[in-house]
Amino acid sequence: YIMKMKTTMSLAAAMGCLTVGSANAAIIIVNHSFESTDITANLSSNPSSTTMPGWTTIAGNEWLADRGVGGALGTNTDPTPDADGEQFLMTKGGGAYQVTSEAMAANTVYTLTVDIGDRNNQDFPTVDMRIGTGSTFGANLLAATVVSNTTPTNAGTTTDGWETWVYTFTNGAGVPTENLRVELFNTGSGQALFDNVRLEAVPEPTTTALIGLGGLALILRRRK
Repeated sequence: YIMKMKTTMSLAAAMGCLTVGSANAAIIIVNHSFESTDITANLSSNPSSTTMPGWTTIAGNEWLADRGVGGALGTNTDPTPDADGEQFLMTKGGGAYQVTSEAMAANTVYTLTVDIGDRNNQDFPTVDMRIGTGSTFGANLLAATVVSNTTPTNAGTTTDGWETWVYTFTNGAGVPTENLRVELFNTGSGQALFDNVRLEAVPEPTTTALIGLGGLALILRRRK
């Protein structure tokens, strides 16, 4: 009975190893909803700012904007989909990137989720969101394995539409040791809006399974 109980406990421990790392681990994105710098105090007709903590702009055609403040920029965009506030990143033929504090892990699935919108009654430009490593824009990019993106509907109403884009990236065993970099990029001439940036990491199931099998083998070896 004691031997059976030990075996049961050993198997339970091994099965526990199978679930290690199975939960999503959120990676911190500084200023993820672009609520800083607060531009609501700017009383000009189109309040905006090019200063956005945590983010580096790449072409000089990127601004913080606010739906809740007047002017053409505010009245021709829809309410943002997140609860943090009405500010967002607006790009016109440019983009912004952020180097996170998290190093890239091997054999990991990364999921990048971003809310994307456009100016009412304007064509939606070509937009991309990417993951790389290091501090150089466009370097060491991962290829997206799953892409879910829907073009916002152009209309002159408050339901013009923000869409949630979800890109999944899967890497292998050999990865750079540099920190992860998130890029939001607009290659067109129209105005694209970005908000509520989220990045999550999950070890590949095959990796966690191998960890569990390794633990089981070690347990069985010790029992001999």
